[in-house]
Amino acid sequence: MKHATISGVVRWSWEKGKRLGLGCLGALTMRAGMLALLVLGVNAVVPAWRTLWFAASGTVVDGVVVGQVETLEGDWTTGPSADRKAGPALGSARRALRALVEFRHGEEVHRIEARTASPRPLYAVGSKVAVVYAPGHPERAALRAELPDVWRQAGWLLVGTFLIGWAVYWWWLMARRPRRARVVKAER
Repeated sequence: MKHATISGVVRWSWEKGKRLGLGCLGALTMRAGMLALLVLGVNAVVPAWRTLWFAASGTVVDGVVVGQVETLEGDWTTGPSADRKAGPALGSARRALRALVEFRHGEEVHRIEARTASPRPLYAVGSKVAVVYAPGHPERAALRAELPDVWRQAGWLLVGTFLIGWAVYWWWLMARRPRRARVVKAER
């Protein structure tokens, strides 16, 4: 029987520990990478799909701008101000106008506010605008001009689908990878 030296044991322990540590790190990194791809993909696909569905299947009606809703918006600025040396400070408030749009759904009249605010009216009172709402849900209406671009949403849908597909493929490769059998050498 051979006697092991201390340096041989230390070297053997270091090599085995390094292999074990790198193996665990690799497994954790692969799983974290798959999870990150999956989360990014879902966060790209779900909003894009909802927007595309809303734009494609929504009911489009004509609405009329009946007024402007005035709000005051604060302007947060950073840097030195008169009463503070540095840091965030609230600047003067500015007037913001949102269009108030009225449209009909059957016999009912509904009103919505535009999402976009501006110092000057974006839509003149009395002008016609297209309003989109989910079938049977006029309370979820939005101005068609304020919906995100369809092609941009389709691009996000494509990117998200690619990321989800890559995560599933990566997981499939890991699940099919053969497990290494532990080989024990017989002592002579």
